[in-house]
Amino acid sequence: MSSILNPRIFHTGKRHYRINPSRHDYSADLPIPVGCLEEGIQNDALPEYECGEQENLTIEQEDHHFICRLRVPPMFHGFLIGRKRMTLRNIEMEFSCQIKMPPASSDDCEILVKSNTELNIRNACRRIRWLEYTARSRSRPTHYISMSSDVFAIQSGFEAFREKALQLAAEDTVGDFRGVVPELFPSCEHLHFTFVTLLLADADEVSTACDLLKEFVQSDTAKSLCIEGPFRLTIQGLEFMNDDPSSVDVLYAKILPSSDEYRIQTFANALYTHFSNHNLVAGVVYRPDGNIRLHMTVMNSRHPTRNDEYAIRKPFNAVGLLREFGDFCFGKDVLFDRFELSVMKSSAKTENPLPNFVFHVQEGSDCPISVEACDANNI
Repeated sequence: MSSILNPRIFHTGKRHYRINPSRHDYSADLPIPVGCLEEGIQNDALPEYECGEQENLTIEQEDHHFICRLRVPPMFHGFLIGRKRMTLRNIEMEFSCQIKMPPASSDDCEILVKSNTELNIRNACRRIRWLEYTARSRSRPTHYISMSSDVFAIQSGFEAFREKALQLAAEDTVGDFRGVVPELFPSCEHLHFTFVTLLLADADEVSTACDLLKEFVQSDTAKSLCIEGPFRLTIQGLEFMNDDPSSVDVLYAKILPSSDEYRIQTFANALYTHFSNHNLVAGVVYRPDGNIRLHMTVMNSRHPTRNDEYAIRKPFNAVGLLREFGDFCFGKDVLFDRFELSVMKSSAKTENPLPNFVFHVQEGSDCPISVEACDANNI
């Protein structure tokens, strides 16, 4: 149902496509022009020349051939090649072209497409872009944009919650706290509200994300939402991200409704839209009303298995936690002013990587947002 009410959108140039969930398995992940769906036109009936208008390709003529250099991050090369190079061969046969991939051990992003006609070049590049988009949709996020909860009031409330929860778990005799162990809780300094999760496949895309954040914080939309200064929020209550409270993977704290809660929700939605238009968003969590789900994770079953990629997550029973802490207040009228673009721990190359981008919301200033740090090389 969520794929129908909130379909995934693929933006490329001035064109916008959505994933059609009703198609057969092979084409279910291929973007279909929205206009074609509304008019009842089959994708196969589209004029072929339209296929190449999605992207500004640089096509050069060399002797009697046309060539195009396409940039695709190395992490998607295996998906384009396919098992025993079958995917690559199918593209070459279908569009009468030759595709030269960089060596497997190389960090080179450039793919060379060569054909006798410009039309074949454009169609082959379109197919490559679609396959890249499909690979992105199947890959886990690497970065996230968040609102830092590194505030004394929030940390104190979280410590009290963790201590009491572990005490009740130790005294539990009926199983309402099954699986509640210290490893499920994050450290206080890593508490945050996730806004947008991103898939940034290489250093160039991290740099692009930093540039997009600069562009966003300087936009009229962001300034109008932050002109009143930092966000004063009350963090109270618990929710979980599935339908069975006895088998939970993620338990998170939520924000009580208020005027500033509306401001921060609108801010997060605008931030998501800004990055979605550049196809960098991955793994977004929606609420039924279509808003981004703002959540501060307080327990996660992935934490105990973070260092073992083959380990199986073990859900925990949250029935007792919801009964005892369903209305627990982690902090009342707390000011939040720090926002970060950070690498996921599972994707980090160092134990405690620094944020790639940090900005603050200021009070009583003509410029309500200030950039503190910007370094795309922090990994």
